[in-house]
Amino acid sequence: MAEFTNQTASDDIHGSYVVTLQRATNVTHSVTCCFTSPEATNLVLAKANMLEIHALTPDGLTLEHELPCNGRISSLNSFVVGSNSESNFSSSTIITITTDRYKTANLIYDSSSGQIKTLSSGDLRDQVGAEVEKGHLAIVDETYKLCVMCVYAGYLKIVPIDEKTGAMDVNSSSSSSSSPSPPASFNAALDEPDGVLDIQFLHGLPQPAIAILYVDNRQRHFLKTYTIELSKKELAPGPWTPYQVEAGASMLISTPLQPQKGILVVGQKTITFHNGTSTKAIPMQPTMMQAWANVGDEGNRFLLGDHLGNMYVVVISTQNDVLHSLHIESLGETSTPSTISYLDNGVVYLGSSFGDSQLIKLTEERDQATGSYLELMQEYANLGPIVDFTLADLDRRGQSQIVTCSGSKKDGSIRVVRNGIGINEQAQVDLPGIKGMWRLRSSSTSPFDRFLVQSFISETRILEINEDEMEETEIDGFSSTSPTLFASNVNNDLFVQVTPTSALLVSASSRQLVDSYNPPANTKITVASGNENGQLLIAAGKKLIYLTVSNSKFNETTTTTLQNEVSCINLSPFDSDLTTDSDAMSDSPSSDSSLCAVGLWSDNSVMLLNLPDLTSATKVSLGGDTQARSVMLTTLETKDMLLVGLGDGQLITHELTVKPTPTVSNRKKVSLGTQPISLTLFKSSDGKRCVFAASDRPTVIYSSSKKVSYANVNFPGEVNHACPFNCDLFPDCLSLASEEMLTIGTIDDIKKLHVQTWKLGEGPRYIVHHAEARVFAMTVESNETFNAEDEIDQSHTVVFLDDQTFDEIKRFKLEPFEVSLKVCNCTLKNEDGNDSDGDDDAEIGSYIAVGTAIAHPDEDEASEGRILLFKVTKTENSTTVHLVTEKPTKGGVYSISNLGNKLLAGINSKVSLYKFRNADGVCELVNECGHHGHILALYTKCKGNLIVVGDLMRSICVLEYNEGALKEVARDYNANWMTDVEIIDDNMYLGSEISSNLFTLRRNAKATADEEKSRLEVFGEFHLGQTVNKFEKGKLGGSGEVGGAGKAGKGPDAGQDVLFGTIDGMLGCIHSLNEIDMAFFSSLQSALNKATSPTGNLRWEDFRSWCSERSERKSTRFIDGDLVESFLDLPKETQEKVMEEMNTDGGWDIGKEATASLIEECASGAGVETDDNKRTLLTMELVMSKIEAMVRRHQ
Repeated sequence: MAEFTNQTASDDIHGSYVVTLQRATNVTHSVTCCFTSPEATNLVLAKANMLEIHALTPDGLTLEHELPCNGRISSLNSFVVGSNSESNFSSSTIITITTDRYKTANLIYDSSSGQIKTLSSGDLRDQVGAEVEKGHLAIVDETYKLCVMCVYAGYLKIVPIDEKTGAMDVNSSSSSSSSPSPPASFNAALDEPDGVLDIQFLHGLPQPAIAILYVDNRQRHFLKTYTIELSKKELAPGPWTPYQVEAGASMLISTPLQPQKGILVVGQKTITFHNGTSTKAIPMQPTMMQAWANVGDEGNRFLLGDHLGNMYVVVISTQNDVLHSLHIESLGETSTPSTISYLDNGVVYLGSSFGDSQLIKLTEERDQATGSYLELMQEYANLGPIVDFTLADLDRRGQSQIVTCSGSKKDGSIRVVRNGIGINEQAQVDLPGIKGMWRLRSSSTSPFDRFLVQSFISETRILEINEDEMEETEIDGFSSTSPTLFASNVNNDLFVQVTPTSALLVSASSRQLVDSYNPPANTKITVASGNENGQLLIAAGKKLIYLTVSNSKFNETTTTTLQNEVSCINLSPFDSDLTTDSDAMSDSPSSDSSLCAVGLWSDNSVMLLNLPDLTSATKVSLGGDTQARSVMLTTLETKDMLLVGLGDGQLITHELTVKPTPTVSNRKKVSLGTQPISLTLFKSSDGKRCVFAASDRPTVIYSSSKKVSYANVNFPGEVNHACPFNCDLFPDCLSLASEEMLTIGTIDDIKKLHVQTWKLGEGPRYIVHHAEARVFAMTVESNETFNAEDEIDQSHTVVFLDDQTFDEIKRFKLEPFEVSLKVCNCTLKNEDGNDSDGDDDAEIGSYIAVGTAIAHPDEDEASEGRILLFKVTKTENSTTVHLVTEKPTKGGVYSISNLGNKLLAGINSKVSLYKFRNADGVCELVNECGHHGHILALYTKCKGNLIVVGDLMRSICVLEYNEGALKEVARDYNANWMTDVEIIDDNMYLGSEISSNLFTLRRNAKATADEEKSRLEVFGEFHLGQTVNKFEKGKLGGSGEVGGAGKAGKGPDAGQDVLFGTIDGMLGCIHSLNEIDMAFFSSLQSALNKATSPTGNLRWEDFRSWCSERSERKSTRFIDGDLVESFLDLPKETQEKVMEEMNTDGGWDIGKEATASLIEECASGAGVETDDNKRTLLTMELVMSKIEAMVRRHQ
């Protein structure tokens, strides 16, 4: 296993590794098209920088392709071009995207390769003006073969589309060389300098024309049209007279299929149809429409969704080809939409930025109970926006989980995110001392298991499922006074039991002994393995005996004598041994195993022997001084594998080529725990073959995308033995034996992250976990509604929830105009000056502090606020919450932190420190000291006596508390609008800012000059592409405590791992890297960018460079973990190209120490090679090992 040098100070930190734990779930754009084939109904989704291609099937949506893009997708469209006999692509549908970094790309599906190819790409960047405030707008018209983009205020980009290929030239294009150059694009000036809200094409005209909805500097809304003069490359006055529309208008809908072609203008109170000569409007209740979609092919029905999650249908009625009426009707309630796409046959996809996305069926009849015309088919979890989150060990098992405040308004929710796999307990029995378990069915044809055989040190016990009960029983032919080494069903309704003294064959129907086999005289059986075909392998001393079962008899087929005693055996069949596809998932395959694996005690090796003659096929050395304790031959997906569990908790995997001659390759070694591993084969809920590794840290081994993966099992304590147990009382279960207990339970779906949802019906804002009282404290914002003056009403509340059931314990409603700004746990010491008892610990209490602001409508900045201090008391039968004290403040309390046993608050432009005083039961917060010099002190983090402050505009400064005073010791003089800060260590700080950038700052505490010491220098910069709302130190699935992980002195320091959550629902992790790892991953990152072709030819360097309104700079000292880990999914030939680039560049080799470290990290000790010129070269084994080690670090 590759390991990492421990970093304990900022001098040891040479970079940061940023990686995704949970991809963005916020759906910003969607489009329906026939992308993968003319017959397919595809749904294309944009989620931050990811494109997803789904197909509509009778069972719902099926994900077919995921495409990471080097850019945040700002617009998404599709269009169809005419068939081209010269084209290599069978599909004529093109997807076109733009990104927020002014890039564009056209993508097409190549059915021959099953891949998505780049048709053309280009750069939209121009020196023509400021970016539009509402975001990029892009529309495509197939009739005119035009794309119109609005990315700069006051200008439109007019882009002709090549009629044959669908390629576009937006200037600086990089079109595919196989396609001829498309017509050139041009910029066209608008009369309106800014304020464009929406654009749509007009139809039925001799020349292409567009309608623009804009707002002027007096906040008046207008509808205006332009004709596009392609020959003159300019805009001309349009066919309609400009028209002032409702002040709340925000959206245009084109009606190209109507006899009277026109535009629907969607406002907050009306929807109005315009066709240039007449208008027709319909009123509606005040609302704000967010998204729309055309329904069906008639073009007279349109779906709209508003900010409250209400869905409407607008119907256009005509008589004699003349508009007769508009009609709007409410269909029902959904999530708040960001995009709507009509698929087919009444099926609608609703993508949401504030709640779960949904697949909905439009019904003809109204539901009598709900009054809705909508039937929910499927929901897709959206964690975004992650407003806040906290880490909590909810199960008290040492496994921290992320608990998020997700969503907004009525779609608000709490999400509990955990990694690993949960065991859902069905039954539990006190049974100490279990040494092994096996399942038996009552007959070979029975679909369910009936018996669970348990071996103890000197006996065997059997549990039987009898109707609705599980009870102890006996099988007469079994030996109950001996431990069992192996048990199984075998062909023709027989049981086999192997004990140290004999192998017993028992009738499943009569339960009587029908045959037995005794080992050679003066020997005892120590290990046994078999399968349901009647193949049985037993080891007695150094003798290995191969038995088969036929005609209800044991047949001694082959014996051999080995040089060493046997530690473990396995002869499970591979898929390649099986004669039918159904055998691969069968418990009783029809074909025999052709190979067996035998682990040996003394020489630390595993032998692969041919069956039936037990001749040697190959011998696999394990290396080191730890013996194999469990072996497994199996096929994971399509790969035949040899798995070896060692006595020290490590697992060695090999890929195995069985024919023509068994050979092993691609050896990997991973540490799963510290105790001996026992391997058991089982099937997941979707029927895939998996391996359960029982140890002190139980793990499930599985294959995903032809890559072996590992998932921790969330189980209290170690698992000594595991056995699948699928009975009618407990279907699809696993039996797990610990030292004291037998647990039977189902296993979660095999995936890295599991998300549980508690819907709130209101918007959560901030959350903390009070571990001692087992309570969450959370602030929420009520649903937004319009009052009589058409203003939006809202209120804020502090809510306390039970951390197991999420039931509400107490609710404190804040005052009118009072908003919650922050909540935190704090330990406060009573400083009333009375130290008569001398017991300092008795004077320290745990509290929950809430910071608020009184936001009066006539104030630009809050002039008052409060700090509310709550005490939670938990007894055996109840939990009580009471308000201890409240502290009025002269401004909004934007941040609260615990500094020692005091309370630190950022109040408008001042950072104030409070001490707690409890005099005769009267509690108060007393101001001790403060620090001015901020615009708004939005974020504070503390470590020891250091305080890091994130300002609204003035980036980061570092304060120090000493002797009753707060003193500024260092500052970043760059102007960054901060979204959060974190302390990596005493002299290294992490920040995120509003333009979706991450950066690290280093304080030179050893400098002699005061100016140098007081200046924070920029250490690293990176464009994440998503806005971070929260940093939190810790590890998902870790102990939740800051400190070491792994082997002392070598493991990565979990105390420097930082988790983060974004507006788009992404969860990520940032690791600190030492010099050797930074050099290695920098070299790998560079090689990947040189050897691979990105989606849409969008360059990684452009995407990840620091970008703000003022500047762009190359990314430095940050590693893109998503890019690095994509190496594992590349084809082998591409991986080899990357390796060649790394070895040619040589940037990873920073000296003999680094090379020695790399060699030590590689499991086999062969991490590097040398070429003919004595040049050190990396091996594929080492690169894979290093990446996989980093993957395990954040899993």
